[in-house]
Amino acid sequence: MLWVAKSGRLRQDTTMATSAMTWTDLGFSEQTREGNLAALAQTQPDLAAHLHAAGIHERLTVQNVSDQHLVHRQFHRSLHQIGESPQDLLCSAPEHVFPNAGSVFLAGLGTGERAHKFLTQKSPSQNVIVFESDPSLMTLALSRFDFVPWILNEEVQFLLGADLWATALPPVAKVVFHPHLETIQWWARRHLMTRLEAQDARGSAAPESNTVAILHGELLVAECAAQFAKTGLDVFRIDAGALTAEQIARELALVAPKFAFSVNFSPDLGNLAGRFGFPYLAWEIDPTASTIPCLSPADRAATATRVFTWRHKRIKVFADAGYENVSFLPLAADTNLRHPQVHLDPPTTAPLLSFVGSCMRKQGQKHREILEELSQGQSAEAGKWRGFLQGLDELRQKIDTNPICPDLEERLLDMLNSNGLPAVIELPEGEADVIVIAGEALASNKRIAVVKALVDLGIVVYGEKDWQEAIPRLDYRGPLGHGLPLTAHYGQCAINIDINRIYQPD
Repeated sequence: MLWVAKSGRLRQDTTMATSAMTWTDLGFSEQTREGNLAALAQTQPDLAAHLHAAGIHERLTVQNVSDQHLVHRQFHRSLHQIGESPQDLLCSAPEHVFPNAGSVFLAGLGTGERAHKFLTQKSPSQNVIVFESDPSLMTLALSRFDFVPWILNEEVQFLLGADLWATALPPVAKVVFHPHLETIQWWARRHLMTRLEAQDARGSAAPESNTVAILHGELLVAECAAQFAKTGLDVFRIDAGALTAEQIARELALVAPKFAFSVNFSPDLGNLAGRFGFPYLAWEIDPTASTIPCLSPADRAATATRVFTWRHKRIKVFADAGYENVSFLPLAADTNLRHPQVHLDPPTTAPLLSFVGSCMRKQGQKHREILEELSQGQSAEAGKWRGFLQGLDELRQKIDTNPICPDLEERLLDMLNSNGLPAVIELPEGEADVIVIAGEALASNKRIAVVKALVDLGIVVYGEKDWQEAIPRLDYRGPLGHGLPLTAHYGQCAINIDINRIYQPD
C-alpha cells in the first residue's frame, strides 16, 4: 500500500519527540494561519482551499540547537534542520542571478524565517515567488509570520509542490535557495533551474509533459530517478511521507506525468494512474505484507499498471488479482554504480569481514505485535494464534542455534495450516499476508544470529544503532548509506556478506 503522512492541525498535533512543548509554545498560531489563508483566498483561492485542510505530518519535530528550538525534518533516515535561528539569518543564502529583469524566486519556504525577512526588506515594486514542496512546512510558515500585506498587494505568490510544474513562470532575475532544503528539494530545484536557464523575454512557460512521477523511497529509488533523468525525463518526486492521500492525488493531477514509477508495488498508485489516465510502472524487489487487492474487470488500473517482479510465483498472484501486465525481471546491478578504487577523505581502513545493513529489530517487533494482538482474549481464534506464536518462538530458537535454518517459509505455512488459521488477515491499513508478517518478525533474529556467529572472526557491522544493543561486543561502526562511502567500502573490504530475508530463499 501507499504509505502516506498522518497529519493534524496545529492545535491537535505536537509530533515533538524531544520536547513537551506544543507548536503554539514555539510561536506558531492558528490565528496567524487563518489570517494568511483568508488573504490568500483572494489572490490564490485554490491554494488557500487546499491549505485549509493541511496539517502537520509526523516527520516534523523540534530539536534544541544552541538553546534554540528549531524545526527539523526526518528525511533519508536522518534529521535535517529546517528552521533558522537569528544567527543563521545573518549568513547569506546561496543564489543564482540571471541577466534579465524580473521576479525574485525563493526556492524553499521552510518555516518562513528567511522569506519573511526578505519580504520586509524588499522594495514595494519587487515581486517575489516562494516555493515549498512540503504542505506542512508551508502551514507552519503561514502560522508563524504575517504575510497578509504582501499577499493582498500581490507582491508575493506561493507555489506548493506540483504548482511549480503546472505554473507558467514570469521572467525571474534571481533565485535564492533556502540553505537547509537542498537535499529534500533536489529534484524540484533541478526542474526549476532547467526551466529558468531556458527563459527568454516572454517568460518561462510551463514545460511540455515529459515528467516521470517517482514514489519516494530508500533502496534504488535515487538510482532509478537518475537513470530516468539521463533519458531526458523530468523527475517529480512523490513524497508520500509528507503528503496525505488527497495531497498526492492533487500533485499527480497537476503534474500529469507521462508515467508514474515506484520501487515495490503500490496498488494505491495504480488506482490513481487508472483514475488520471497515465501508466504506472512498479519494480518489485521486496514483496510487502499487504495483499494484492482484486480489481473489477472495468477497473482502469488493470491496464494502466505494469509490474516487473523477480519471483515467478508473484506473476500468478498479480494475474489472479486482475492485473494484465506482469513480467518476470531478474534483479540486476548497474555496473556504473559500484566501481573499484573509490577513495574517501580522510581515508578509512577497510575490515576483512563485514556486514552492511539494518538490524531490523524495530521492524521485527512491529510485525510480532500484530500477531500478538490477534492472540489476545479467550476465543478459539485467539487460542489458535497463541499456538502459532508458540511455533514462531520455537522457530526463533532454532534460528538462534542454526542461523542458516532452511525452509523457514515452508515451516511457517505448515504452522499456519496446522493451527487452522487464514493466510490473510484484515488490518486498519488493509489485508495483509500472515506468512510475510511472520517472516519479517523472524528476519531480525536471523540477521543477529548470523552476525553473532561471526563476531569471533572479527566481523564489522555498519547500520543503525540497534546493532549495539543486540550484540554489545560487536565492532559496530555506524551507518554507511547508499552512496560513495558504501562503494569505497565494497572496493576495499575483503569479504562482505549478505543476509537474505525469510521470503528470499531463492
